[in-house]
Amino acid sequence: MGAHLGVGGKVVGDCAQCPMHLWAFKNDGTCADVPYTTKSIPEQAKAKAHKVHEWYGRVFVWFHADDAEPTYNLPALPELSTGRAPRYCGGFATEVNMHVMEFA
Repeated sequence: MGAHLGVGGKVVGDCAQCPMHLWAFKNDGTCADVPYTTKSIPEQAKAKAHKVHEWYGRVFVWFHADDAEPTYNLPALPELSTGRAPRYCGGFATEVNMHVMEFA
C-alpha cells in the first residue's frame, strides 16, 4: 500500500503498526491484524521483513538488495557494556557507493 512503517509507525505488542491504515505486522512480515474488518486477512497482505540486531542500545537493520543473509556479525566492544560510552573527539569521512534513498 505504500505506507512507511518507519515514519510514524509504532510497536504494539509484538507487531509493527502502520501509521496510515493501523494494520499490524508480525516480525516475519505477515499481517496479524486489520482492526476495521472481521474478514480473514489475505496471504498477500504482508510487509518486507529485515534482519534486525540490537547492539549496545542501538538498533541495526540489515538490508541487501538481493535478500542475502548478513555476511558479518557486529563486534563485541566491552568498553560499551559499562554504560559509559567513550567520548570520540575526531572525524571520519568515507565514500559509499549507494543511492541517496538507501541512506536513512
